[in-house]
Amino acid sequence: MADIKRWTSNAAGNILSPPDGAPEGWAPADVNNVIRENMGAVRRWYEDPDFTDYDHTPTFVTAISFTIAGDHTARYAVDRRIRCDVGGTLLFGDITSRTATGGVTTTVLVDLDSGSLTSSLTGVAVGILTPAGHPGFDGSLSGTLRADQILGGSMSLSGDAVVTGALRGGTGSISGLLTAGSLSVSGVTAITGAASFGSTMSVSGRATFKDQLSVSGTLFAPQIALGGDPTVSLGAVTKQYADAATVSQATKGAIEAETDQNTYAPPDLIRHSPGAAKFWLRFDGSAAGPITPAIDFNVVDVTDSGTGLYIINISTDFSTANFSAFAIAQDVSSNGAIIQIDSNPAAGTFSIEITNRAGLAIDPNIVCAGGFGVQ
Repeated sequence: MADIKRWTSNAAGNILSPPDGAPEGWAPADVNNVIRENMGAVRRWYEDPDFTDYDHTPTFVTAISFTIAGDHTARYAVDRRIRCDVGGTLLFGDITSRTATGGVTTTVLVDLDSGSLTSSLTGVAVGILTPAGHPGFDGSLSGTLRADQILGGSMSLSGDAVVTGALRGGTGSISGLLTAGSLSVSGVTAITGAASFGSTMSVSGRATFKDQLSVSGTLFAPQIALGGDPTVSLGAVTKQYADAATVSQATKGAIEAETDQNTYAPPDLIRHSPGAAKFWLRFDGSAAGPITPAIDFNVVDVTDSGTGLYIINISTDFSTANFSAFAIAQDVSSNGAIIQIDSNPAAGTFSIEITNRAGLAIDPNIVCAGGFGVQ
């Protein structure tokens, strides 16, 4: 049974035996057979016009690749749809790569919608829509565009676009509603209406959405510009903190007063919270002065004024001497350690005196202190 894929564009070359061809000297009785065969072949093509079978014999290589004899890179263009006959099951997908080796063999890689290639691969056909240029979409449309896929070229739609398969393009502008299975943008695409993608969205260029964007699969993009509010589906409280128009930095005064407002406390101002220590340290009281603390916050050093007498020098002073301080020390001789304020605190210093229960001054190895107040 002849099919269009077996015929040649060179009329003189169609010389197969009737009814598959029309060789010289064929019997008159075969004329009607050849005509009927031609009619059948045209009808079969007419009923399945979406794909073109060039009668290439594919050789299975991997689950996503095959080879064909000759250089056919032009026909098997990247992003062109492909149909593969795998043991009588038709699998559909997109061509992702094709390479010709020495003009002798073309290797084709595919991304199938489902399933995979096997050694039962017997035939391939490519979609009639080419990735770029005619008959691909390249132009403008004011009505509704409905298509299985849009590949290549540029687009300008003032109506809606409903694409059940893949949408791939260079530049585009869609002012209506866009619904697609997947989106791949290599150039610049602007969508002012709502956009919904049932599968993966991949952007290597720039995609601008000025309305709602919904992606049920995976979103890959270096940059997405949203003209609308991306937080509309968040809870009220979460939205307040996510909305850049209402979230601002709290002031030092607001943090000190614990003002109830929708702001954030920056790291450098958290120290001003009433519940945060304004200074703290740990030092070795037996060391020679001036003593450098082992660990500290907002402390310059410790002045050793004698046995058991220490002056803690604060880096950033309190606003007044009216602050709350504390200190603890190690019991060096099992006689206990008693700590008392040696003199009235100043805004930038805190003095302590340490003795044992017998009233004798001691220099503990570990002394810890801190203070709360307003700076």
